[in-house]
Amino acid sequence: MPSSVKGALVQLACGLYRALLWVYPAEFRRCYGPEMVRVFGERLKDALTKHGVSALPWFTMHMTWDLLISAVRERTTAVSRVGTLCCVAGLGVGLYAAYVDHHNADEIYPTLSVLLVGSFFLGVVQPAHAWRWALVVAICVPFSPFAQALRDDPTRFVSLGAWVMLLVAMIPAMIGAYAGSTLRSVMRAF
Repeated sequence: MPSSVKGALVQLACGLYRALLWVYPAEFRRCYGPEMVRVFGERLKDALTKHGVSALPWFTMHMTWDLLISAVRERTTAVSRVGTLCCVAGLGVGLYAAYVDHHNADEIYPTLSVLLVGSFFLGVVQPAHAWRWALVVAICVPFSPFAQALRDDPTRFVSLGAWVMLLVAMIPAMIGAYAGSTLRSVMRAF
């Protein structure tokens, strides 16, 4: 393989690998990202030198597997206990909102109130990235009633109504989560 082709291939692969590093936590990327790209490039050059283009499928599978495993490991160690508890609490609030929605089919306000208040408290407790608490809380409303019905009709998840309901549930959940996050920021200022 000509060295110019090999160099262009390595450069392209390094650019793609650099883009894939977003799966790691931001702090990890800042500390180790440039070194990881350098090592990736050197390993790819060695593989191409020793085995030619036939090494690409094996090398790609090996590096993708390594990237996914190590990214999951880094993401799980970066998650705090408070974040884990907030996620569990968010699922609890979301399931309770789904329960309220199921038993108050004629009224939407009780469900929206549960979404608003629950996500507000999650936003106060963990203000960073409040959108994720809104998503965790809101996703339970349209999809938890489907869990039992999924056995009977697996196409329920592709129902347009469920996705519209998710968007409707996201509105009060986002308002609550960001209101809680804002309140926490104001409290820190004093």
